[in-house]
Amino acid sequence: LYWTAPFGGGAAGTYELWGQATLANNEALFDGGRRLAGLGHVNVFWSVSPAVFFQVGGSVVGGDNPDSSLATVVYGADFRLTWRPPAAALYHSFTLRGEAYMNRRKQRGAVQHYSGAYVSAQYQVSRRLFAGTRFDWVEPLAVPDRHTWAIVPVLTWWQSEWVYLRLEWQHQRDALLAG
Repeated sequence: LYWTAPFGGGAAGTYELWGQATLANNEALFDGGRRLAGLGHVNVFWSVSPAVFFQVGGSVVGGDNPDSSLATVVYGADFRLTWRPPAAALYHSFTLRGEAYMNRRKQRGAVQHYSGAYVSAQYQVSRRLFAGTRFDWVEPLAVPDRHTWAIVPVLTWWQSEWVYLRLEWQHQRDALLAG
C-alpha cells in the first residue's frame, strides 16, 4: 500500500507512507519462518531551495517464527541531502546520504540487539564523472559485541541511468576474521 498525504508541499514537505505484508522467510531475520511479516516506511521530502533537497525516512519490519520461538523487529532511519544548482545541474552536484538500523531479536526469552549504518558522499566532477566514498559499520549476528567496518572510495563514469562503469576499492575490517 502507498499513500501520499494530502497536506504539505513546499516548505511543509511532502509525506509518503508505505505498508506491506510479506513472507517472513528470511533466514537471518526469522530463521526461515513461513508466517507473515509487516513492513512500514514513512518518507518526508523538502525542497529547501531551488538547489537543495532534503529527505528523511523511517522504517520498521517485524515478524515471528513460532517454530524457533523467535520474534524480530528491525527499525531503520535514513536521510539524503542533495545539492544540484539549476544553472549547472548537468555538470555539478553533491549528495550526502545515510541509513542506520537496529535489529531486536527475542528468542526463548533472551533479547539481543544488533545495529549497523552507512554514510556516503558523492560529488559530480563533470557531466559524466562522479567521485565518492562510503563508510559501512555493522554488528554481525554471528559475532556478538564485535563489528565489521569498511571504507569504499568510488569513481564512476556515467553514460546513462542504466549504463555506467564503476571503479571501487574496499578496505574492510571483518569481525569474523579479527581476533
